[in-house]
Amino acid sequence: MLFTSHFKKLLFCFIGIIIIIEIVVRIFPIYYFEKPEKFLITYIRNKIESGKNNYDIIILGDSRSMSLNPGKYKNVYNFSMPAMGSRYYPYFVKKYLKYNKKPKAIIFAGSPVLVYSGKGDPVIHPSLKRYVYPDMTLLEYLYERSIKRVLNIKQEIYWQDYYKREELVWEFFSHRLLFLFSTYELAHQYIGVERIFVLSQSIPLNYITYKHRDAIKNLFEIDNYKTFENYIGTSKCTCENILKPYCQPPKSQYQDNKIVEKNLIKNNGYLNISDRLPPKLISLYEKQKEITIENYKKGFNSIPKFDFSYTIHFINYLNENNIIYIYLFVPFPEYFQQSKEILTFEQEFQKVLKQFPTTKMFYFPNKFLDPDLYSDQVHLNCKGAEKLNYEFQNIVLPQIINYVETYYKSSK
Repeated sequence: MLFTSHFKKLLFCFIGIIIIIEIVVRIFPIYYFEKPEKFLITYIRNKIESGKNNYDIIILGDSRSMSLNPGKYKNVYNFSMPAMGSRYYPYFVKKYLKYNKKPKAIIFAGSPVLVYSGKGDPVIHPSLKRYVYPDMTLLEYLYERSIKRVLNIKQEIYWQDYYKREELVWEFFSHRLLFLFSTYELAHQYIGVERIFVLSQSIPLNYITYKHRDAIKNLFEIDNYKTFENYIGTSKCTCENILKPYCQPPKSQYQDNKIVEKNLIKNNGYLNISDRLPPKLISLYEKQKEITIENYKKGFNSIPKFDFSYTIHFINYLNENNIIYIYLFVPFPEYFQQSKEILTFEQEFQKVLKQFPTTKMFYFPNKFLDPDLYSDQVHLNCKGAEKLNYEFQNIVLPQIINYVETYYKSSK
């Protein structure tokens, strides 16, 4: 009896500690101690759910379009996020509209693959991708995993290395989906086996102590309580100085996230991720650039199967809400001029856009830029972002704003 009594006391004490920690974590903005990728998504979600956004135009896209800086046009905000896939955009807009004033237009500046790949890859554990496609029912999945799998048993060995690579990708990128949407929101975005998997990943994150476990670990790192000399976002950090220690992310995760937040507010969502790359990684990219380019060129003669169905769904959704869809072609390195994929994509997508009178595609003065303006095969370096944004703020964005305003004036 005495042992049972002590055990109960310890159990209640343990539960009490867990509850107290959970309450504290929910009250205080512990996400400022998160890794930068998780902080960015958490910050964007909080910004959307704040309901304080009143932009006429919002930019959506991927890591490449994060380099677009609206500059003086404070009625334009860049909500681009890296590696989100092609399926989340309608749900992002739906979430945005739930809390905020409706924008007049969406500038979609994502890579062509996000436009022509339908719903993209299924959202599922990497080891199951072989057997799953988007919107697959549970019955169809069971067939793929049983009868059809037995009939194709020889192919299973080939996929083992693929599984390992994909597991790393999921581990690194999954939070970008799971942190942006609530469990309830995700439940309405998927069906069948995908829903089961996504919810299994999302439900544990409702326990905030678990969700921000990396941030809690960082609470015990002494560097996170120091303030390092840093001038990111100031005139001291020109492209010539971008690799200086005081223009690189500081050792303090808290200080780094506060700097990111400050610059996101100042530049209406603009964040050129290449500016955050450490010198060693940039040097490695430079050494591998020629090999990477040659590998890219090997696929330039191939033309993918174009599936614009989900983009059409997205455009229809925007039309129903009286929001203009604009596609902005963000420049690629010059060697992409040899790519049949890019050329054919433009031709085919223009045909799609002709079905919708209000949609329009805009370009920069040059669709292809000097490869030296890129840190890797597709992401702009500091000088590349400077050039891009000079043209964006002085040529491209004014044209888009004029187009949007003209439309709304004529429709009254």
